[in-house]
Amino acid sequence: MNALPQMINEYKEKKDSLSDKEKAEFEERLWNAYLRSDMCERGAEKRKWLKDILNGHQADYEMRSSLWRAGEWVDPFWNLLQNGESMWTVTRLFRETKKLVFEGNMPREPAIKYVINSYESTGYQVESHGKKYRRRTSAERVKLNPELAPNSIPFRGLSNQNTKSKQFTLRLIALAKEYVSSSIEGVLPIDDPEALKVTEDFIAIVQEAGEDLRRRVYDVKSQSKQSSKPRKIGREQVRQACEVLGLSMTSGQNINLKAAKKAMLRRASQLHPDRNNNSNQTQLEYQAVVEAYKTLELFMEGMKSNESGASHEVR
Repeated sequence: MNALPQMINEYKEKKDSLSDKEKAEFEERLWNAYLRSDMCERGAEKRKWLKDILNGHQADYEMRSSLWRAGEWVDPFWNLLQNGESMWTVTRLFRETKKLVFEGNMPREPAIKYVINSYESTGYQVESHGKKYRRRTSAERVKLNPELAPNSIPFRGLSNQNTKSKQFTLRLIALAKEYVSSSIEGVLPIDDPEALKVTEDFIAIVQEAGEDLRRRVYDVKSQSKQSSKPRKIGREQVRQACEVLGLSMTSGQNINLKAAKKAMLRRASQLHPDRNNNSNQTQLEYQAVVEAYKTLELFMEGMKSNESGASHEVR
């Protein structure tokens, strides 16, 4: 496997734990590796290629790429994404900032500060089916639902699942605070230093348990991906499988699975335990024939899934 497929697999495994800025950097490296590879097609479009190999939405790849190419001055937009703002919102704010910079001749940093402050104070207008609506700001949404307020839990990724986990953790912390309050009610004043310390310790335990669960989930996911990878079939295994099925091998030619299946069915029919009084010897030979065909089948599947284009012909 060459470098590009390895990078693609690495991205897919790490995607859920990466921030949007880290995804943008990784996607840029993927694209550059693709342009240098033999797989590169003339006229390929970056966002379409990323979508084809990584799934997701083309607009997300395009927006991350735009922010990445803009440089460090757009870090406040990365922070907005990190804090849970939607890609659609950040895209709109980024475009407004560029308009101020390039058409209004406003310096970059004041422009981005002005746009973000305006959004956080008044929100912005959106139009749908001929009607105009005012989109709530982050502060307004938090005021309506305090459980959405930012917290100190380090969630790096902002995939849908991570966003759900983050919001649920916030609700869990709110419940934990309510639990502590009800537990010490009548024993200590809620603002007593000892009561505050008890509350902080309990919240820390809840947060650590949430982080531990997240780490374990990622470990299980990683192990599952590793175990689901097809096992590699060596040249000697293929030769032995062909011998069991009575197939001839020609150097430089692929395995004919249709011929292999016919040979397997013919031999399996002759060796089936029901036709041989359940003889132990024929049972072993029957299993060997079935396994031989599976070996050849796995070998050919490996050839088809080989993204490097390298030959897997048996020699």
